[in-house]
Amino acid sequence: PLGAARRVINTRSVESMPIALSVAGLASSILWALYATLLSDRWVGIPNYIGTVLGLIQIAIYLMYCRHSQSEEQRLVQNSTSLQPTHEAC
Repeated sequence: PLGAARRVINTRSVESMPIALSVAGLASSILWALYATLLSDRWVGIPNYIGTVLGLIQIAIYLMYCRHSQSEEQRLVQNSTSLQPTHEAC
């Protein structure tokens, strides 16, 4: 998913980033981080604290470029419909 985040930034399109996978990864990291905090286990905690931060960054990137992708997609749809020939009777 971090490779997909780079692609989203380069292309300004969220098509290559599945939001469900990012949300699931974030949820998993949060739960494991909480578990590690309760047990005071650094070996489980540190990777999941990092995963939580990276998951939040992924969601933020998705939300930033989601709006941009939708507006560009709408513009493309409008352009393609204006190029279609109309079938009006003469």
